[in-house]
Formats: sequence, C-alpha cells, structure tokens
Amino acid sequence: MSRNEIRIKPQDGIFRQMGIENVSIREIVFYERNKKMKFMCSVPSVKDLKELDIIYENIKKNFGKELEVDFKVEYTKSEIMREELVTIVEKAIIRLKARNAISKSFLYFYRIRIEETVIDIELNDKTSIEILLQTKIDEKLEKILENYGIYNFKVKFIHGDFSKELTEVEAQKQKEMISLSAKIDSENRATAANKPQRSNEIYVKQGGFQRQSYSSNKTKEIKGNSISLTEFFELYEDELCVVEGEVFSIESREIRNEKLLLTIRLTDEVTSLTSKVFCDKDKPVEVSVGDFIKISGKKQIDRYSDNEEVIMINSINKLEKTKAKKEDRAEVKMVELHTHSKMSEMVGVEDIGDLIKRAISYGHKAMAITDYSVVHAFPFAYKAAKGKDFKAILGCEMYMVDDTLPMIRDCNISGPIEDTTFVVFDIETQGLNSHEHEITEIGAVKLKGTRIIDTFNSSIKTQKEISRKIQELNANITSITLKECRLGDLDDNILLEFEKKGVSSEIIRSYYNESLSKLTFIPEEKLANCVKDLIKKELKSSMFKKSVIDEMLKDGTTNERAKEEITIDKVLPKFLEFAKDSILVAHNASFDMGFIKRDVKNYLGIEYKPPVIDSVRMAKDLYPELKGYTLDTLHKKFKLYSESNGRIAHHTGISDAMATGKMFVIFLEKYLENGVVNVEDMGGAFPFNIQKAFTKNIVVLTKNLTGLQNLYRLVSEAHIDYYGNKKPRVLKSHVDKLREGLLIGSSLTSHFSNDGELVDNYLRSDFESLEKNIDFYDYIELLPRVEYTELLDIEDTGAISSFKQIEDMNRYFYNLAKERGKLITASSNVHYNNEEDYKIRSILLYGSGNVFREKNYKTDNKFYFRTTDELLDEFSYLGEEVANEIVVKNTNAIADMIEVIKPVPDGFYPPKIDNAENIVKEMTYEKAYRIYGNPLPEIVKARLERELGAIIGNGFSVLYLSAQKLVKKSLDSGYLVGSRGSVGSSLVAFMMGITEVNALYPHYICTNPECKNSEFIEREGVGIDLPDKICSKCGQPYKRDGYSIPFEVFMGFNGEKVPDIDLNFSGEYQSEIHRYCEQLFGKENVFKAGTISTLAEKNAEGYVKKYFEDHELKNNRAEIIRLAKKVEGAKKTTGQHPGGMVVVPRDHNIYEFCPVQKPANDITNDSITTHFDYHVMDEQLVKLDILGHDDPTTIKMLQEYTGVDIYSIPIADPETLKIFSSTESLGITPEDINSVVGTFGVPEFGTPFVRQMLIDTMPKTFAELVRISGLSHGTDVWLNNAQEFIRQKKATLSQVITVRDDIMNYLIDQGIEKGTAFKIMEFVRKGKPSKDPEGWEKFSNLMKEHNVAEWYIESCRRIKYMFPKGHAVAYVMMAMRIAYFKVHYPLAFYAAYLSRKAEDFDFDIMGNPESAKNHLEVLSKEPKLDVKKKAEMAICEIIVEMYARGFQFLPIDIYKSGGTKFIIEDGKIRIPLIGLSGLGGAVIDNILKERELDKFLSYEDLKRRTKVSQTIVEKLKSINAVDSLSETNQISLF
Repeated sequence: MSRNEIRIKPQDGIFRQMGIENVSIREIVFYERNKKMKFMCSVPSVKDLKELDIIYENIKKNFGKELEVDFKVEYTKSEIMREELVTIVEKAIIRLKARNAISKSFLYFYRIRIEETVIDIELNDKTSIEILLQTKIDEKLEKILENYGIYNFKVKFIHGDFSKELTEVEAQKQKEMISLSAKIDSENRATAANKPQRSNEIYVKQGGFQRQSYSSNKTKEIKGNSISLTEFFELYEDELCVVEGEVFSIESREIRNEKLLLTIRLTDEVTSLTSKVFCDKDKPVEVSVGDFIKISGKKQIDRYSDNEEVIMINSINKLEKTKAKKEDRAEVKMVELHTHSKMSEMVGVEDIGDLIKRAISYGHKAMAITDYSVVHAFPFAYKAAKGKDFKAILGCEMYMVDDTLPMIRDCNISGPIEDTTFVVFDIETQGLNSHEHEITEIGAVKLKGTRIIDTFNSSIKTQKEISRKIQELNANITSITLKECRLGDLDDNILLEFEKKGVSSEIIRSYYNESLSKLTFIPEEKLANCVKDLIKKELKSSMFKKSVIDEMLKDGTTNERAKEEITIDKVLPKFLEFAKDSILVAHNASFDMGFIKRDVKNYLGIEYKPPVIDSVRMAKDLYPELKGYTLDTLHKKFKLYSESNGRIAHHTGISDAMATGKMFVIFLEKYLENGVVNVEDMGGAFPFNIQKAFTKNIVVLTKNLTGLQNLYRLVSEAHIDYYGNKKPRVLKSHVDKLREGLLIGSSLTSHFSNDGELVDNYLRSDFESLEKNIDFYDYIELLPRVEYTELLDIEDTGAISSFKQIEDMNRYFYNLAKERGKLITASSNVHYNNEEDYKIRSILLYGSGNVFREKNYKTDNKFYFRTTDELLDEFSYLGEEVANEIVVKNTNAIADMIEVIKPVPDGFYPPKIDNAENIVKEMTYEKAYRIYGNPLPEIVKARLERELGAIIGNGFSVLYLSAQKLVKKSLDSGYLVGSRGSVGSSLVAFMMGITEVNALYPHYICTNPECKNSEFIEREGVGIDLPDKICSKCGQPYKRDGYSIPFEVFMGFNGEKVPDIDLNFSGEYQSEIHRYCEQLFGKENVFKAGTISTLAEKNAEGYVKKYFEDHELKNNRAEIIRLAKKVEGAKKTTGQHPGGMVVVPRDHNIYEFCPVQKPANDITNDSITTHFDYHVMDEQLVKLDILGHDDPTTIKMLQEYTGVDIYSIPIADPETLKIFSSTESLGITPEDINSVVGTFGVPEFGTPFVRQMLIDTMPKTFAELVRISGLSHGTDVWLNNAQEFIRQKKATLSQVITVRDDIMNYLIDQGIEKGTAFKIMEFVRKGKPSKDPEGWEKFSNLMKEHNVAEWYIESCRRIKYMFPKGHAVAYVMMAMRIAYFKVHYPLAFYAAYLSRKAEDFDFDIMGNPESAKNHLEVLSKEPKLDVKKKAEMAICEIIVEMYARGFQFLPIDIYKSGGTKFIIEDGKIRIPLIGLSGLGGAVIDNILKERELDKFLSYEDLKRRTKVSQTIVEKLKSINAVDSLSETNQISLF
C-alpha cells in the first residue's frame, strides 16, 4: 500500500442513513496527497447508479468541492443493455465535466451512438473535436467508464449535423433570457410595491452594501453601495448585487423581437466581470468603452458560455468619473532614457505610441526607445512624436560580447604548455554575494602540463554562521550564472525522512537540483512535488546504494573535517604559495576570482593579479557544438565519471577542482594535437565562440544621422553574423569602431538573462575590471532598488542581501563616474506604463518558452514609467542635490546632445535605369496606337496623359520599367504572368504588358487592324459581358474589353501613393526571376521584404488562458479578455514576404534606410530581409512582389498538352461560365460529384468555401465572378459581413462592398470629396476601423452626413482586409482560362491538375474511383483536416469527377509512365511513377535514365541499376507495373 493511501472498510449503516439501499460499498480509498476519495462499489444494476449520485453529493457537501470523488463499480446481477450503456456514458460525461474545464466547455451539445465496442459522441463543431482529442478527453472518458464497470470500449468524437437542434436551442435560449429579464423586472416591481415609498433599498445581511430594487427602466438611479468585483465572485447564484467599474469591452447581438443582447465587460484593474442586458434595438443602452458605470442585477451562471459567472443587469448608471490620470508635477522634468515597447520580443508590454503618449502627458520633452536588440519601433516612434514638440530618441539595448578579452587574462607566462604549471581550483561559499558572503572551502589541483602533480584542500572557518541552506546544499555554482542559481526548497520533513534512510540531505539536494533542470517545463509548485516523488521512488529502487553514498560523503563536509577548519587569513597564504608561478584555472572563473581577490586584498593587503583561464570559455571555443557547458555536461561528453552511477561527486571545492582538472587536461591535449605547443599561442588558436559567449547589456543612443547608420550596421551584424543562444550579439570592438554619432551607456540592469557589464563586475567584486571597463562608456545609468528583487534571497544566499547594498553600489558608481568625468543618470528601465501591468510582462515571459522559473517571470521588478518626483524620491538616499543631478539635469543634458532623426529618410529612391521615362512613354503609346489607332480616342488619350503625368512626374518610371522587364523575361521563357493587387488599375501597366487587365470603361474594339474603330460605354461594368456586336464602320466583329477601374485606386488622385506592383510568376520559375532581379539591380542591393509577427487577438487570449490554467488561477473569462487586449500586439518573431523584393539604388546603401537580418533569426536561411516591416518603407524604396503561383505553371502545361494559344481563348465563353452555377457543361449531374457547381480544380473557385458562395449567388456573368472573387479573398468581407446583410435583405450582391474600389466610387457618388473618399477606402481596406476607433469615428460621421446607409458604414467597420478590383479581375481571367480547358479539353485539364499535385497523389488510394470515393467519405467525417489531407480531398474530388465524365487512368508502367507528370495516352491518363507511395525522386530519376539506355533484364537488374528497394519491387509486381521479369540475370540467360 502506498504511504499516501488510507483504506477504510465502512459500516453499512453510514450509507443507509443517506438512503442507500442497493449499492454496497466494499472499501473506501483516500489518497491524501491528491485529495481524492475512491469508493469500491458493488451495484446490482444500472438503475441503482443513481444512489452513487447521492453519495457524491453528500461527500462533496461535507468534505468540500476541492475533494475529487470517484467510484469503481462492479455489477452483481443483470447484464447491461445498450440503452443502459447510454445512461452510463451520460453519467461518465457528467463526472468528467465536474473535474475537467475543457470537457465542460466543449461537451455541452452532443449525441451518443454506440456500435459494438465503439462509443461515438457526435459534436457540431469540428474545432471542439480537435481540442478534445488534443487534450485526450476521449482517453479520460474511457478511464471513467472503466470505473463504472464498462471495459474495452473505445470513445470516438465525430462530426454531426446539429443545425435543427441548434436552431431550437437558440430560440429556447432567447426565450429563457427574455423570460428571465421579465421575471426579474416583475419580481422587483412587486417588491417595490410592497414597501414604503422611501424604502426603495434592500439591506442585505452581512453584505456591507445596499442594493436598489430592480426596475424595467434600465437607467433608473442606483442608490446602493457597490461591492468589489472580487466579492462578486463569492456570491451565490441569484443573489442581488451592485458593482461598478470601467467598461473595456462591449458586444452586441441581435435577437428576436427587435431586441439586442448587450455584453458589457468592466474592470476595477484587480479583476473583471461580464454583465449582460436586454434592450430594445431602437433604444440601446448608451454605454461606451472607457465609461465608468454602476450596475445592479442578479448573479447568474451563463450555461451557454462555459458556465461563466455574470450579472444580469437590471439597472445601469453612468458615473461622473474618469480614470485617474497620473501627472508629473515636477517643475523641471526628467527625460526617460530607457524604455521597451512591444517590439522587445515577448517582454515589452506597451505599444511605442502609448509610451510616447505617457511621456508627453508627463510634460517630458523627450524619451528614448531602447528595445532589446531590435529597432523595429523606430518608424512608429518618430511618427508618434512628429508635430508634438517632442523628441523621440532612437536607441537600442544590445547584448554585447567582449571580444577584447584574451583567453588567458593577465598572462605573464610563456613557453611550452608541457612545462607550464596550471592550478585548477574551485571555491565553495556561503552564497552568491561577493560583498558579504565568505569562502567556506578552497580546493585545487596542480598540473605540470597535462600531468596532475599535487592537490590542495582546506575548509575554512567563517566569521558569519553558515546558513542552514548552504550547509545542506553546499551548492555547485561554478558553472552557472548569478540568475540561474535559483534552487527550489525541500521541506524539513522530507529531508528528515531521507536522513532516517541513511541518505544525507546534501545528496538529496544535489539530486533535486539536477531534477529541476530536467523538468523545467512544469510550473515550479508542481515541479517540487514531482521531484520529491522521483527521489522517493529512486530511494526505493536502491539507486543510492551504500557504496555510492559513502563515495559521495567521502568528499563532503563531514563533522571530522569541520574540526580541521581554519580561518581564511591562515588559508590564503598557503593557497597563494601553492599557486605561485602558475596559471590559475576555474570553471566560471570570474565568480571564484572575485572572492579570492577580495579576500587577498582585505586580509593580505595585496592586489592579486595572477594569469587566469576560464575553462567555461575554453570549452565553448573548443567544443562549440555542445548545448551546455556545466561540469556534469562536459564530464558526460568526455566520459570522466567519478561514480558508478555516471554522475560527478561535486558540490565541494576539491571534487569540483578535480573534475575541472581532468577536463582541463583534455583541453590541453586538444591544443597539442592541433599543433599549439606554447602557452602564448593558445589565445586565438581556436575561433572565439561568440554565439555562446556571455553577453552584457549596453544601451546605445543615436545622436545624429551618422550614429543612426552606425547603429543600423551594429543591429545588422548582431542578427546576421553573431546571433546565438536566442540573442543577437554585438562585439565590443565593433561598437568601439562604429561609435561615431552614438552614446554608449552602461545600464546597471541585473535581472533574468540581462546583466550590465559594470554591475556584473561590481557584484563579483571585480573592481579591477570595473575600473578599466567604465572608460568604455559615455554615461552610467542607475536604477531603482526594487528592480534588483530577483537577486534577493530570503535565506541570505542571494547575490544581494538587502536593498541597502544597492544603495551602497549606486553611491560607489556615482563617485567613480564623477571621478572619471562620466555622466551618471537615473532611469526606470520602463517595460510598461502602469505599475499593475507587471502581470502582463509575466504572461509574455512565461509564454515565450524561454523563462521557466517563477522567480524570473513572476517577480514584480516595478519596471513602470515613473514620474520625475517618483524617481527623485527613489534616489533621495543620495541626497537631494545628487538625485536632481542624475534624474533631471543629466537626462536632459543627454537629450540635448541628440538631434531629431528620421529613421527612414523622406523621398523616393528608385533604382536607376537610363532613359526610363522616355522608354515607358514610347512603349505605352506604341501599344495604344496598335490597338486604338492614331490619333487615339479622347477617352484613351486623356487617361494615358493623366497616368503618365503621375508616373513620370513622381519618379515611378523605373518601377514600371522594372516590372515590364521581369514580365518579359518570364513570357520569353514560356511562362504566363498574372497580375495581382491594384496594378490592374493602371492603363499604362496594360499598355506595357505588365497586366492583362484593361482599366478603361467597357468598350468595343474593331478586330480589323485597318479599322481600329472603338465604342465606349462610360459606366460601371465589364466589357466582355457586353452583347456581341459588329463594327459599324467595316462590318467586322468587335472585340469586347474594359473593366472600369479608376487609376486613382493605384496611386491616389494626386499620384502621391507609391505604386505597388504585384506579379504572379510560375512557382517553378520564381527563383529564376529573383536571380534576374539581382542581376538587374545588383545582388548587394536586393533584399527580401521583412515582416514582423505579433500576437493576434485569439493567440493573445490563448497565452493568457494558458497562464491562468498553468498557475491554477480562476478561469475568469472577462479578466482573460481584458489582459489579452494588453498582450495583443506583442512581437513574436520576424519573417519575410513570400515574394517581396526591396531594391536599394546602387548609389545608396541599405543602412540609410534600415538594418537587415535573417528571417526569424534563422541562421541557416540564406535570405537577408529588411529589419523593418517592409510597409514602413513603401514610400522610399521600390518593392517588387515576385510571387510564386500554381496558375502560370498550369497554363504552361495546358499549352504543352494541347498546343492551344492561351491568348486565343475567349475569356467569357458561355459554356465555361456555366460551370460556376451548374454542372451542365461538364455533361454530368450534381449527384454524380456531390456538388451543384462544377468548379473542382478551378483556381480561386474550387474550395468548399467559394463553392458555397457560388451556390448562394449562382453567378451568370464575368462581372459577378469578379464580385465573388473580391468577397472570397477579403477578411471579414463576406462572412460576418456581406453575407449577413444579403440574408437580412438590407442589400443585394450588386450593392454590397466586394472590392476596395467599390468604397471610393460609392462615396464619391454620395458627394464626398475625391481625396477624402480615397483616404476612407485606404483606411477601411487596411482594417483600421478596429485599430483606430478615433479615426473611424471621424470618417463614419462624415459618411452619415452624406446619407450613407447605416448597413454600409457598419460593413466598412467590419472589414479587416480586401482586394482591389484589378486583382479580382486578374484572378478571374486566369480562372476562366483554366476552366475553359476543363470544359473543352478535359483530358488536358485533369492531367495538368494532377501533375501539379503529383506529390500528393497516392496510387493505392487514388488509383481508381471507388477507393477515391471511399477516401473522400472518410475525410469528410474528420473534424479538421491538415494541409496534406486537404490536398488529398481535392485530388479525390477531381478523380471522382473525372471518372463521372467518362475518363480513366492507365496504371503505372515502368517504361511508359512519366516521372512526375501525368501523360495523355489513347484517350486516357497514365499515372506517373511518383504516384507509387515510397518511390523517391532520386530513384525515379534513375529509372528514367536507365530505361532510356536499355530494358531491364530482371528484378535484380532493376534494383542494381536504379537503386530501387525490394519493397518497391514488390509493389511494382503487385500492380503489374513491369512486364514479367525473372528474379535474376542468370535465369534470364536460358
């Protein structure tokens, strides 16, 4: 029996008193550690299970909700019927939901179906199924079923159709909610009527507040006092209450009977609360985000929203209250020189704009932005400060590696290594504080070259009593940094238990600490228990055998050795004599040498400066591939075990010194093996491992433009050349080389993974290095005392003992800086504006996956934005005059040294192409005359003149000519190019061949080259939808063209918008175009367009929710949403645009515009991207979107299969148009392919989402397809927007917003000024209404003034992103061409489509229509498909359709099949070799090559020549892919 189990055999009478008659309780097991009670039960039949519910409720009532109650059931009588099994499953689900939040959230609406031994649980939502499976809820449910006596059943979650039930539930829910609201009003009107007139308040027993009675008037004054939001969660359901807070979120949902359900979330900054209220649609409750409100109502459990505790509002009052605004009342203000924005990866809390707003609200004249290692925020900082009489100082907190330090410090020894004496030593101390803690032991070994010749060991009697923690742990700190030495505590009872077993607490501590490092992903509280359990188990399994224990105790701090301890002043001379004329060696030498130098100076009066080697650095240089460099790690690497269990006996001075000595011998041998025989040649013999070297934080501020470019160079080097261990690193020598125009500051920061160089020197008592290093810096920055909280340790083992030590440190630095003529400043090291937002930083740090110890991410370091007076008060211990000097005077002095700098220069900097303006003009008119004749029609002439004026006048000719050259290169190679974006809005782009989209109004053009007559219809529409017509002049048929797209969408009404030319090249030709781009402009001038990935709304919510769950915080939905809003926008990583290329002109360099880096800091990636998000340089540099796309590849294949000229295809072919609304032109019925429309495989129209749109709208014209393309490619344009307004009959398909052009054109028609209409269009299409509510309010009010319909304004508000019309037209043109082949050249279409998807084709599944159809059915039932399965589904759909149309496959044939291409053969399609699962590319190439040379003689010959495996040979045999061959060549000879 386990020690934490208590087993009881209960008396029957106890349960009889509860009313238990049939169930027999054989035994009760109580698990003390887990707070769990399990009942072993005998149950006659399923109907008696209800008695278990009685037991469950009684136990919960008497023992509390936190106790987990479970049952183990055996049935004694009848067999279980299927209907009874359903009852048991229901009960199991109820039990599961009682203990598991996820199942409670997602197992709400379901159906149970039982087939043999499978229990299918049908759910409506595929996402829910995915989450349930990821969290293994099916396995948990199976375990509970076993407890109910149901064995060997498998639980499966499957997707089902609940549309009918959900409609009924929604109706019932609304009915209940309305009924509840009416009931509350009725009850409280009655209550009010029965009371005296003046007594309209209810006094609640022990409530501490008054509650006003309810009223149907939702704004009736509430006179009662409020309880806190925290107290609200302690109330029972249906209790009346009054609360108040600030509104931070409002959601509105229409319900029946012209009612609205408003969800209003409010906060008091401690926690948050959800409230709900019903109101009339035409009389909504007037509450806005930011309002302070007081509400009265009843507490309810919202069972439709994860059992959220909400208040159903009876009355709501606005309070005449605003958020307290923090003010800086100092007469002369400071300047904050150290701030971090959300661009400081997963640590900064505030948007840069909000930081600058705070500084401006304080009345500060400037502020420095100093994100960690990045300068992403510079453009936004400049923009936020512009025009506000405020200076945004551009800076960066960088991770510096000191590459100037030699391998051997202070070396005065030379000569052969084998003749040199080395003393490898280690010290043990009372703690990490080199200013107060004492040395407790020194151990050392002496080497002559690679031979150990002597040892030294002495325990030291300390003046100060050694703390219990150190006595027990005697912790090994030789291989870890200050911040990493954070050990968990084992309680005394556990330690005593081990002592009784003969195992010392030192061993347990050592093992516990090692276990901590292995289990870092478990929260600290759970971790401790986990490790204790591990230790107990290993004790039982005799891991700590007596011989091992004796070995470990032998070198430990024993009582006998304690008797021999002598004081440090007696030990030091002996040690110095032992180490005389030697090079000292220590693992993490700066720690050990700090204590030694301090005591030698204090006790012997000597400045001790021996030559020193740090074996950590040496290990990193010699073995850069290793992941860790602790003594344990290195001994495992070299198999230098000193114990039978493969672990090192250390945590004593001599054992660590011996371990390091053995390792150091191996290091020396490696030098000798590589020809390094002399000590003086050791430095630089192996490359300095910069990527894993220790880093120190420096703050770099830019004084001027020269400094900015130097900073950009440093940032670029850090990310490209020296990135390592998740840190971009900069070399100290390079900082010194590029310091012109820069100010270099040493912030005395010291918290997790961030240490300043000087503060590190100080904390290690390395004053010699400190006094040397200070000369490198221009200024020293002091920080508030509380910001060193992580270094404190309550058991007096931390790096600092109290904040008094920080005061002493700051005095020291002030005096030294004054002595050296350095400015000294004070800062808050700002990570967030408001003090309470430290928890947001904790959530981000925890979510980053880089910080595991609670002390490192939960400690409140008070990194908030202080006022001048707050900082003056903080440093008052230095005296009023000094505090004013460092806080106010010197920060302003530094700000005054710095110019206002634009991070990206003004102006447009295109690459240079000689005579570009004339070439563009000539090319444009040459084609225009060829189509429309000379002179041109007035409408064409006017349009071209307007466009060319804007293009040439604004310097965009090179951009057009560059795009034309790239397109021509592709066309010359046989690859069509599709245009994207708004380039289709430009007629000049059409004339130059950049796009196929003619932006003119719909018109007719005579096909007779001698005539060239044209007729224009000057209205909205699409030319190819015009009816056929004959030329009135020559009688030849007209061609139809024109798509009615205004040029202004592309470049604005004044040509002020830099054009963005996006082009779709064939995916297989994209890399060639990229190379051509580098050839055109110079490889050193072309960079990939960088992107910055931030936490989106849903991701942010997930991070907060995970933090709450992992730390067992109350799952308060409202508070999670509130915190998520603050987490949202934090930088996660960087990336690159899939095809964007940024071009810098040859007479400029990239550092004039931004730094560069690798995408996501992936050092294996060959790409170099812009460090800034490419959008911030839209107006300065040319960006070419050279995207890879399948469609041009498909078109090329179709041309190869058929020989059809792609340009001869009629874009509006009537038969082709039919497939977008029926299957008629395919010659099959909808039932044949399970689809109403025939667009499988047609680009942009073949997905389930778009097919449903086609079914909803049944388009018959090209123009309607353009609208559908726009709707389907936008974000929140169709779903949650246009679809809803069409269904509500507020608009038709022709009226809803489909492309961005719609907005501008419509607003102009409504009388809004053209330029403003353009700005509104740009604002909406970028999704800014939700990001900039103030800007949207201004635009929406203007729209209302011009009688724009409410639904139209609301539609604009919801849009997150949308297509331009030119983009949609280009996509539809490409789709129509490919669809044309589907209708008229079906074999070519299917062969091309399948060839493009060949890598996803599996012959076993897709080789015939039956297996394809079966696989399709299987996939359709899965809750969520990954990318691979989505591709499989699309291929199966095509195959089913292909066979329905009467086309068939030919099997794989080793001589006839292509490698990856499907071949048309005798009216059928031959499957390629790649269709055989397991056949790789190299083997396919071998087969193709060898079959050309000669036939295969045998299977043996096939395997030998092609390297094909026996498994593949067997597959080839099974499908008759090879003509009958003998097994070997010998047999074939007869």
